Amino acid sequence: MTGKTFSNASAAGISGTMPNNVAVTIVPTTTNQTIALGYHDGLGKVEGDADLVASKIVSDVVIFEVTGSAIAATGDAAAGDVLTGKTFSNASAAGIAGAMPNNGAVTIVPTTTQQTIAAGYHNGSGKVEGDADLVAGSIARGVDLFGVSGICRAVRATGQTTSYAAGDDGEYELGCRPGAYPVWGSKGFNRGFTDNGDGTVTDNLAGLIWLQDTNCISTTHATYGFDHDGTAGDGRVTWQHALDFVAGINAGTYSDCGAGQTDWRLPNINELSSLVDPVQTNPALPAGHPFTGVQSYPYWSSTTRTSYTPYAGRVNLSSGYVVNGSKTSSFYVWPVRGGQ
Repeated sequence: MTGKTFSNASAAGISGTMPNNVAVTIVPTTTNQTIALGYHDGLGKVEGDADLVASKIVSDVVIFEVTGSAIAATGDAAAGDVLTGKTFSNASAAGIAGAMPNNGAVTIVPTTTQQTIAAGYHNGSGKVEGDADLVAGSIARGVDLFGVSGICRAVRATGQTTSYAAGDDGEYELGCRPGAYPVWGSKGFNRGFTDNGDGTVTDNLAGLIWLQDTNCISTTHATYGFDHDGTAGDGRVTWQHALDFVAGINAGTYSDCGAGQTDWRLPNINELSSLVDPVQTNPALPAGHPFTGVQSYPYWSSTTRTSYTPYAGRVNLSSGYVVNGSKTSSFYVWPVRGGQ
């Protein structure tokens, strides 16, 4: 070492020339570094780093025989893409705080106008509410609501879905839901009417069109009707004959009763009951009504009594009461059509 002398076999007092490096510290870099020639006093070091562990080194990179396992941040997410309260790293920075709103379980109730769905995170438990009443019978005729076309015409449907004869209530299933079959002794609701001047009358509230002559069958088809004593001619017929008579109007057989229209039908019990004015009797129709030939006697409906199918509903226009009667009994016929 420099500063020291020594002797060898050739001479004595020779001065040493070995560099004295004392305490050398080496910091590893990306390239090899030469360890200086000379004396090292044992106090030097090659620096270590506590971060030289797999989790601090990028995956698949080996540094001083340590293989990295960390995933490199190469994403392009921004704060608005990550939920509030969470942090993330991207290719530009680490520990970025998310700013996406946490909406949780959002419930949307449809209204008459469009509603904006809030930007942000939805946890999958939210919903757009449904409504079991979103059916054709709950919506006014001519109105489309979320793809459902309405058929409601103010008069409620009876709820009868089984057809017991062609042209009856169960075949048409007309009216607004929910439908409640009128109980015995019930009465309907007052209506306003318009005389159309062509042998028909429009119910302004329900939109139904009625034959103005409420007993047209007695004049155009007298031999088809019969009294309780069996004599022909007053227009009272059995339930099936009533259905057949209306079908005959549509077929042109009884054109004097059709006012030129071919879509007449026997009214269901709710439609027939809706004509009644509860404060009137003999007949139980609104005062000043434009109908002719009204009989203060029961009229057939197309609605079968589901608990006993040999019976059908009828409305007694002497009192306005809804009752059931045997289909083989004889009552009057009052055709109806339309409703649009």
